[in-house]
Amino acid sequence: MRRRTRGGPNECRKFRLIGQRDLLRTLTDAYRSIATEITESYLAAFGMEMRQPFNDYRLVQHAFSTPETLRLRGNKAKHIHVMAMQDLMPTVVLERTNKAEFSVVFRNHLDAMSDVFTKTIPRDLLPWVTPDGMERLFHTYRRCPELGGPMWVLWSTYGSELTLRKPVSVTEPA
Repeated sequence: MRRRTRGGPNECRKFRLIGQRDLLRTLTDAYRSIATEITESYLAAFGMEMRQPFNDYRLVQHAFSTPETLRLRGNKAKHIHVMAMQDLMPTVVLERTNKAEFSVVFRNHLDAMSDVFTKTIPRDLLPWVTPDGMERLFHTYRRCPELGGPMWVLWSTYGSELTLRKPVSVTEPA
């Protein structure tokens, strides 16, 4: 339990593949567990059920134990997934070798926004966020930007602050 509550630098350890870090986080991230429970309750109120197979430790364990020869072929990752989906997905999707990734763009902007996160947002969003909490979050992000979680919380908080600052007009459907 102590490892789970430490967070931050403990999660910043090196993995062979970036996806392994995210996969392992499904088992250790307390926030993800709480968010999943809240989302499941919300959806249940509408008669819907959320399925998240990667939240099962057995699947995570299986993914970590799958040999690289099944996952990687030449310059293609996820070879075993591609083979399993070949009758279900379009050829153009099956043959691509990369996918869009935007965290670099986010990081370039976040790095220059220290005052926004440590001064402006705490002032504008009190009591929802505190200056001390936002400063700790921003410094956690700066200490280990590849962690991912703090980056997304910062962007979500920034988006919330922008939304609250500018009233959004909603028109009734005709």
